[in-house]
Amino acid sequence: SPSHKKAVVRLIKYGPQGGRTADRAVTTLAIGDGANDVEMIMEASVGVGVQGAEGAQAANSADYAIGQFRFLQRLLLVHGRWNYRRMAYLVLYSLYKNFQFTFVTYFMQFFMGFSGQKFIVELAIQTFNLVYVAFPIVWAAVLDQDVDQDSAQRFPAVYREGRDRSHMRPWRLAAWALAGMWEAAAITFGLCLWLGAGSSLGRFGMPDVFTVGQAAFTSMILVLNVQVGLAVGMHHWSFQLIVALSALIWIPAAFVFDSFNADGTRGAIPQLFSSVSFWLAQIAILAAAIAPMLIARAL
Repeated sequence: SPSHKKAVVRLIKYGPQGGRTADRAVTTLAIGDGANDVEMIMEASVGVGVQGAEGAQAANSADYAIGQFRFLQRLLLVHGRWNYRRMAYLVLYSLYKNFQFTFVTYFMQFFMGFSGQKFIVELAIQTFNLVYVAFPIVWAAVLDQDVDQDSAQRFPAVYREGRDRSHMRPWRLAAWALAGMWEAAAITFGLCLWLGAGSSLGRFGMPDVFTVGQAAFTSMILVLNVQVGLAVGMHHWSFQLIVALSALIWIPAAFVFDSFNADGTRGAIPQLFSSVSFWLAQIAILAAAIAPMLIARAL
């Protein structure tokens, strides 16, 4: 009966004594093709309805609807696995990039007497998540594939990483957070070393606070876009184009903000971007920032 089917799913989900709490419940999947399967489908963590001769009640009540039972293999091993990996990466990357941005701001305060002084142009801050780092991660969250669909079905063992929740372990979140902190430190202290080497950039013969901020913002955009490129599994030409455009669009945007005299910074960007030492410093900072992640992936 429908209630018996529902009870079986609940038994597996919460254990014989119902001792598992909602956040510790086993992830279950139920599949059915008739009205008597609706309660079971709705009780399961993931419900799959088969659209068939018995009507559409099961399909209408399910999270996913398929035409034949045999499509379940592709739904789980291909689309299910891809989606889990993409969503895990989207969440981790979104947290990581904001860790990096926040800690650059924090570390910079050591050189500003913890005054809370803003050092990045407001227009750049407002367009940070919208323009310079958004499109590559959206592409990855929708289209990225670490293995092709045929390999995913031919080697079902790769599906285990979803069952084991290996991409959303606490240590992975900690690793991405530490990466963001390290990169923020490399950007901040790398720029300070460059400025301490005798740079005379700035509108007053020495680097002013917004010149330093624009330099730091440039480093953040470069590092974040390179990191998203290193983490994806499929390097399609469209993805490479989006990453390149996301990083390069900051250059004309910075000149536009400069022409607006945003935060009173007119003249800072032409002088900064025309400096050879500035771009050499950017290359050195980028190498230092991404080195730990490259070494970790190699190991």
